[in-house]
Amino acid sequence: MEKMTKSQNRQDMYKSRVQISGLVISLGVFLLSGMLGASFEASTTMAVLFICALYWVTEAIPIPMTACIPLAVFPLLGVISKADLGSAFGNPINFLLIGGFMLSIAMVKSKAHIRLTRLIFSVLRPSTQKQVVTTFMLSAAFLSMWISNAAAAMMLIPVAIATLESSHKQAIEQSKYEQSDGFTVAVLLGICYAASVGGMGTPIGTPPNLVFIQAYEQATGTSISFLSWMKWALPCVAVLLPIVIFHLCRKCENTSSEIRFEDKTDKVWKRDEKRVLGIFVLVIFLWMTRSDPYGGWSAWLNLPNAHDGYVALLGAILLFLIPNGNRHEPGSALLTWEDAASLPWGVILLVSGGIALSLGLRNTGLITEFAQGFSALSDLPLILIVALICLSVTFITELMSNTACTALMMPVLAALAIALNVDPLLLMLPAALTASCAFMMPMATAPNAIVFGTNKISIASMIKMGAPLNLIGVVVITLLILGMATFIY
Repeated sequence: MEKMTKSQNRQDMYKSRVQISGLVISLGVFLLSGMLGASFEASTTMAVLFICALYWVTEAIPIPMTACIPLAVFPLLGVISKADLGSAFGNPINFLLIGGFMLSIAMVKSKAHIRLTRLIFSVLRPSTQKQVVTTFMLSAAFLSMWISNAAAAMMLIPVAIATLESSHKQAIEQSKYEQSDGFTVAVLLGICYAASVGGMGTPIGTPPNLVFIQAYEQATGTSISFLSWMKWALPCVAVLLPIVIFHLCRKCENTSSEIRFEDKTDKVWKRDEKRVLGIFVLVIFLWMTRSDPYGGWSAWLNLPNAHDGYVALLGAILLFLIPNGNRHEPGSALLTWEDAASLPWGVILLVSGGIALSLGLRNTGLITEFAQGFSALSDLPLILIVALICLSVTFITELMSNTACTALMMPVLAALAIALNVDPLLLMLPAALTASCAFMMPMATAPNAIVFGTNKISIASMIKMGAPLNLIGVVVITLLILGMATFIY
């Protein structure tokens, strides 16, 4: 206990030093920028950009509160207008996040996700360790496409532990760190990695996807629909997921054994499960048909302002309107406000702060300055530039939240695209996807943190298994995105 207190005290002292150092150095950045001829607004933006980057990397203060710095400072000092601030908070991307998270919460509350996982197990009927790992990974990848990858990992890991307990003579709680067998490591890391890879498949799978979509629309004026995203991202998932499965299954036994999927739900579908799943399917259908085929329902109904975010929010409202059908809770809706209170509002603040930061860079002309600074890279082959971007992002993400990293990188990559005279999508999309391919450290992605929190996996194991996958992800995403671009452009 005393050691933990000393460790916490050292950590608090470190954060205090970083907080003070960040304020002092950002003040120096502000003064230096002014001395070099930058305007007051541009100097302010540079100072805020520096302190956000420092605080995001070190987590000197909570990541969502760092995102609040541009939200508070920029409108106060005239860098962005009140209308810009409103667009940062009231952006449809935030509504898509809110609606998606509420659908995810309702899925967990009703335990419909367990039904889907059981369905996958009943179809595939795994009987060996390799098959069990593969089945759990397919379940995690599929679920994380439609709910957040964090929620998918959080749902499946307890089920996986119960399944592992039933297959071992001794309780898995006795297995810690290096004592864990290869099967346990493969199952838990498999769920974690598959949730990250599957989350790449749809816009709502992970927040970096939505950060990119918003930043790209802001940079080009072109919106990316749900189906358009899937056309780019699903091939990456389809190629990368089998590679990850093969990598994790190498040390698993391929002999038959008695391994059963363990869950405590009734075999008969309950009313709330059916209703939540029905709303979920309806929302997904509306997402996928908004702009395709033939203009989608938004064109047929003459709704040019339709957005996936509004659809998600309407779906969330239905959850509060439709009763759950439970006899013990007459009149109770599928979702209550007490349930929704667990919504991760910090992610909403982070996305809003990223939007405000990019607006500040645009309004002050710093995006143009960055573009001119990157002009020296125009002599390099595009494939090398994209590979270097992906490599940088995947390892930067190991040190900070992938959402924070994406929010920081998107304006810079938009500037680089201007300098190279290429579509910003060719630089920004690979970076956003690669942000989900950080498999080494717990702080990189939410699934990484969740699986590390089980105390069954050591950081050494994560680095050993994750490092090759980081590099493979860079290669796969670079080649696939540029390869598909040659057919599209």
